Amino acid sequence: MENSQPQKQIVVIKLSALGDFIQATGAFADIRAHHKNDYITLLTTKNFAKFAEKSGYFDAVKIDERQPFWKFWQMSDLFGWLQDVDMIYDLQGQSRTKWYQFFSGQQNWSGPIKGIYWPDRNPLRRHQHAFDMFQAQLRQCAVPATHSLDMRWAAEPVPADVEKDLKKAKGKKIGIIAGCSPQHPQKRWPHYAELIKKFQQDGCTVFLFGTDAEGEILDTLEKETGAANWKNKLNLPQTFGAMQQLDFVVGNDTGPLHMAAACHVPGLGVYNHSHGISDPVRHGARGPGMKILHSTGGWHGLDIETVWQAVQSHESYAKVSS
Repeated sequence: MENSQPQKQIVVIKLSALGDFIQATGAFADIRAHHKNDYITLLTTKNFAKFAEKSGYFDAVKIDERQPFWKFWQMSDLFGWLQDVDMIYDLQGQSRTKWYQFFSGQQNWSGPIKGIYWPDRNPLRRHQHAFDMFQAQLRQCAVPATHSLDMRWAAEPVPADVEKDLKKAKGKKIGIIAGCSPQHPQKRWPHYAELIKKFQQDGCTVFLFGTDAEGEILDTLEKETGAANWKNKLNLPQTFGAMQQLDFVVGNDTGPLHMAAACHVPGLGVYNHSHGISDPVRHGARGPGMKILHSTGGWHGLDIETVWQAVQSHESYAKVSS
């Protein structure tokens, strides 16, 4: 029997950033399952369009150019489109999307906004992990929130030179994520050279992940340790592909660590929670075998021996034969 219900137009909004986008993929899957016969469009930024199209969660992807609001006339089409759909799940939940709701006049909206049909009244919203926050938001809309994080589907084959590095690897294959956003240099743990040497002494092969934003750090680590430097060699889907070929990762509070966790690669996140950022409760990388070491007193509480001991005692590292 054919479904007699008219197809609804559903919009999901998730604009940035990489770590939060990854945390939202469980919610994407939940929304797709709940609206399996409806037409779902993701409103996002161009950086995430390819992921969204490949995911299978959406029927269409619409790019938000994030125009400044003084260019209001250039955004009128966007507001009109939002006004005409049947339901909007705002997983961005920030001032920009609150203005989208205001200017569109759409009331069938789920998000942290007063006066809409589906306001997010979760009192823990500002204090809990993004994954849990999205689940709580959906449950208030009677959407079952059951999916876990799993982005292994996002992987694409790595370039030939990276594949060659992987084939030459001896022992455990270790990924090091030594950089982070340039806006938050305090997230960078300062002892990666020493850690890499310990991995190498343990018979492992080490690979460095990053872009030009952390190029100086990666180049210095390559020079000091001889680790394979993959700076700018991987796009995001290829990074997922490379991650899945690793045995273990260690990294800072940054997007690629969340990518590794979402690919179910075990590892260790090293977090400095002394500056009001890198809160492991709210921003810890989530995934099977991913653990977080954190300090509230600066990096003094996470010296090289503390981190190396945590690596050696990690069950996933210990069970992988060299």
